[in-house]
Amino acid sequence: MPNVWVFPGGSLDDGDGDGLAGLAACARREMSEEAGIDLDPVAELVPLARWVTPEVVKTRFDTWFFIAAAPPAAEAKPDGFEMTAARWVAPSLAVEQADSEEFAVVFPTLKQLEALMPHPHTEAALAAARIDPNATRPVLPKVIGDHQHHRIVLPHEDDYPT
Repeated sequence: MPNVWVFPGGSLDDGDGDGLAGLAACARREMSEEAGIDLDPVAELVPLARWVTPEVVKTRFDTWFFIAAAPPAAEAKPDGFEMTAARWVAPSLAVEQADSEEFAVVFPTLKQLEALMPHPHTEAALAAARIDPNATRPVLPKVIGDHQHHRIVLPHEDDYPT
């Protein structure tokens, strides 16, 4: 996704494995490849959310977000291809800057940043994600309206089409 801030990520490779363990292995691998951050092999990766691209979008993705504690003194080093810049930013600042259009993010990333805002630190966010029954349930946004006037709605919103 060019010209927007996103979390490192990519496609599941055959060598990553199957199921949730394979998805976590993919997340770990992509973090290393794109951002140069090698998570400890025993570092816990906790599912945070799963987003599926709306049906009206030509290219669709089934995207899993994971959360993990960064290694001490971790410094992101962009690979220069898939990731061209990096910065550590608190979720609240990222949302504030996105709202003022200083920080371009895509809708699912913005929603994940908003979900992280109530947590004062990484361990609190990890603890909340561990017990979240919705973390592995797909979120399927829908686009309502016409070509000129449309908006994205989420399953919990009153005007979400059934």
